[in-house]
Amino acid sequence: MTRFDRCRDGGFTLAEVMVVLLIMGITLGLAVVSMGSHGRDRRVEDEVLRIRGLFALAGREAVLGMREWGVRISEAGYGFLVLDEANLWRPPEGEERLLRPRHLPPEMRFRLRVEGRPGGNGLPQVIFSSDGRVTPFVLEALVDGKPAWRLTGEARGGMRLARAPAS
Repeated sequence: MTRFDRCRDGGFTLAEVMVVLLIMGITLGLAVVSMGSHGRDRRVEDEVLRIRGLFALAGREAVLGMREWGVRISEAGYGFLVLDEANLWRPPEGEERLLRPRHLPPEMRFRLRVEGRPGGNGLPQVIFSSDGRVTPFVLEALVDGKPAWRLTGEARGGMRLARAPAS
């Protein structure tokens, strides 16, 4: 047995290592590509579920705290406000930090319609009253400019969340 044959028994050739690395790279690339849109859809769904929960929390805070709460919504985010003793809207403080301003994921935008009208720049656009009533609204979560989710708020405080119909 020659010296060359003894060394060959203990390892892999460069070509074998390169083939394995190529297969691993292709597999990883396919996994990343397939998770890309699914990961985006999951982020959008998580954000929509979060805002529904925070709207419900603001409504409970309004009733239990006997003071008005509101939310200001823009295309790129939202923030809650509370009506103080001087009848001025201010951001929440202290234990109310759950209702802090939030930014949307970059692939997501909001479109708000309040009482059948497009939401304006007023402060706030949706009000949660201490008597349990809510400004009626329709909030659409847009992905790539198309509605993906729709959150509907009713005057008596109920909310419905549904996927937007495919168009």
